[in-house]
Amino acid sequence: MSNLVSIAISTVKEAGKIVKEKFAGDTALTEKGFANFVTEVDFTVEKFVTNRLRITTPECHILTEETYKENLDTDKIIWILDPLDGTTNFIHNYPHISISLALVVGAKVQLGVIYNPMNDELFYAELGEGAFLNTNRIHVSSHESLAKSILGFGLPYNRERTNEIFASVEKVFSTCQDVKRKGPASLDIAYVACGRLDGYFELDLEVWDLSAGLILLEEAGGKITDWHGNPLAMVSCQSDVLATNGKIHNSLIDILN
Repeated sequence: MSNLVSIAISTVKEAGKIVKEKFAGDTALTEKGFANFVTEVDFTVEKFVTNRLRITTPECHILTEETYKENLDTDKIIWILDPLDGTTNFIHNYPHISISLALVVGAKVQLGVIYNPMNDELFYAELGEGAFLNTNRIHVSSHESLAKSILGFGLPYNRERTNEIFASVEKVFSTCQDVKRKGPASLDIAYVACGRLDGYFELDLEVWDLSAGLILLEEAGGKITDWHGNPLAMVSCQSDVLATNGKIHNSLIDILN
């Protein structure tokens, strides 16, 4: 394990203590848009992580969901942080939440950490070194047909696109064993990486939603693209994302398109 991975893991686990302490308690709440919230916990975690990273890796730049949304300069070394993926779940005391942190160098994700402090599950991966859940190496599932697959999906904040996603879910559901929807994209992609899900699809994901999951899934043997099979660009723009074990990827592309 490299020093940067150790820094990322220790930082995220310390931040997880903040989330766990505040869970099910009173928290200040702001609505960024309809059904799109941010809490004081988002900002507290963001401040803690960014301060720690500025001390431990002062040469790096930091992009976070809540305070910095300019285009990435891919010539720089950049940490990408989602301080609380699943804010709506957090508000409703639904313990499916995560802190997601990735390091991007030259437009390529080098490492990713996804941590759910509520069950102490830590997913992490480093380029070329495999993917892990806590101390155990993980791999994607071996299912080769949709008929044997369980799939996850997400809903976009832009509710003008809900008809599109629900139509896709209906088509996918007719071909697979079941579909699941829990909320945080980072955790659902991590679940594909460890074989709990065979695939996952969502519209309008941001770079902080998917960066850590991207390397985790690829290092676990899976595949992640847009809905047309194109590679995902590590820039701060929205992407329609498909993440799978690789074996059902083309079948899902056919259905989603």
